[in-house]
Amino acid sequence: MAFLVVVFATLLAVICSIVYIIRIGYRRRSHVNELRKRGIAIAPGWSWWTGHLLVLKRHLDSMPPDASVFLVLQKLAEEHSDTETFIIDFWPAATASLIVCGSESSLEVSNKYNLPKPQSQVELFRPMIGGQSVLTMNDEDWKRWRALFNPGFSAAHMARLIPTVVESVEVFCEILREKAGGSIVQLDSLTTRLTMEVIAKVTLDMNLDNQRSEHRLSYAFNTILKWSAFWNTSILLKPVKAVVQKYYGHVLESIILSELDKRFQEMKMKDATVEKPGANRPISITAMALGDYITQERQKRMDTSTVTKLDPSFAKIASNQIRMFIMAGNDSTSATLVYAYHLLSQYPDTLLKLRQEHNEVFGLRDDAAAMLKQNPTLLNQCRYTLAVIKETLRIFPPASTQRSGHFGAFITDRQGNLCPTENLMVTIVHRAVHMNPRAWVKPDKFIPERWLVDPEDELYVKANSGAFRPFEQGPRNCIGQTLVYNELRIILVLTARSFNIVPTYDEWDAMQLEQESKLGNMMQWGRSKAAVPKTVMGERAYPTSRAGGYPADGYPCRITLEKSDE
Repeated sequence: MAFLVVVFATLLAVICSIVYIIRIGYRRRSHVNELRKRGIAIAPGWSWWTGHLLVLKRHLDSMPPDASVFLVLQKLAEEHSDTETFIIDFWPAATASLIVCGSESSLEVSNKYNLPKPQSQVELFRPMIGGQSVLTMNDEDWKRWRALFNPGFSAAHMARLIPTVVESVEVFCEILREKAGGSIVQLDSLTTRLTMEVIAKVTLDMNLDNQRSEHRLSYAFNTILKWSAFWNTSILLKPVKAVVQKYYGHVLESIILSELDKRFQEMKMKDATVEKPGANRPISITAMALGDYITQERQKRMDTSTVTKLDPSFAKIASNQIRMFIMAGNDSTSATLVYAYHLLSQYPDTLLKLRQEHNEVFGLRDDAAAMLKQNPTLLNQCRYTLAVIKETLRIFPPASTQRSGHFGAFITDRQGNLCPTENLMVTIVHRAVHMNPRAWVKPDKFIPERWLVDPEDELYVKANSGAFRPFEQGPRNCIGQTLVYNELRIILVLTARSFNIVPTYDEWDAMQLEQESKLGNMMQWGRSKAAVPKTVMGERAYPTSRAGGYPADGYPCRITLEKSDE
């Protein structure tokens, strides 16, 4: 009898679950269909049963398997230039999303409504970040943690850190010089080690010495990322994925918590005092945040006694914040650097102008590193260098933005239609916004001058138009953008005059085909490499689904010394 009761209860639970799923599914299908009937733009090919998954699959099948899904959304955005917003339905994989690709509608999302971050992102980024962070927090939690770390990312403090960044870039220059004239190099393997070393220094005051031999923190983080290709089913379906990510997540958290405690102990040794602005404050961003934390804890206790112990719950969330800074500061910066070299190789006149600026600011002698260490403000004179970086970020933005819609928030399309965001995700596709011809003159061309012209010029970029958003806009803009701009300027200043970096995709593809022929096509799974598309929208160095939008195949290239530097 008891057995029958258990069977009946289990069967009832299964039936209830199925009914619940069908009910939720029907409600979501009805919602999308109702919006479609009301004239809200929706991507063609929608189905009651599969949403747009088959449409996405068809587009992805026409691209290399590692291409970023945002490239598909950009293609679809071009088909909706009349509205600059449209709905794409990820049922049954995820909630339907309102895709935004216009500057005005983007401002409604990020500034007018400042739509919240969806809670689904907590789980999406948990393997990399460990849980809640300023990337996924909302309301008071977000305000508190953002305020705690803001001083460390201020322009003044970033300027103090310039000599620290220069030291790591000097090692990068040594490695490039060693590689010059040699065989093909996958550039992102060098740039990621550099940017990982820099972000660990400025956030934790932790010297990984990562460029010569990969530190275990870097290895753990990169392993987690390698197993986090969100649209790569060959990874998503592997049963060991969760085990690998959990193990290396534990390794990462252990290292960071240990370093966090070291910084806390150092603050105690300084009598837990936070210096006034203008004094020599702790060098790392985390140390500054810990100083403010200690002060706040004293105020809560209403006494001046030393805070002897770091609260475990605070330490856990602080660890998440640091992991988030590492993720954003490593991959996004590294990918942007590679794309800067890529674009400069395609536009030799731009490279010449860049080198001329560096000659004017730093002279013809090879002592720019020493000059920057002594006078970091020289970086502010590199206006054309900053324009090159901004134009690179426009053409190859490292990410996009997803928010959660809510009742009462309506996004306006170009036709004046109001699309309710309730029960929808809202996704701003940065690449689509950045390539929108209504906002940009010659959007497909690399023109750094557009960032330097007068307002009367047709190329002029309106800073607050909403059209440029690699670091997002509004209250939730990227906390680390000043660091990124400084770091990239330093790297270009110290490398652009000395090295030529040229892609070698033709050689690389030939090598891959030769390797395939040696193994034999019978040993290959799926299509032969020869049959796989090699470009997306004419670009061989297309952004991949790897975090940060890295260029395909790690950007194979050859490095040579500029003649004047030999």
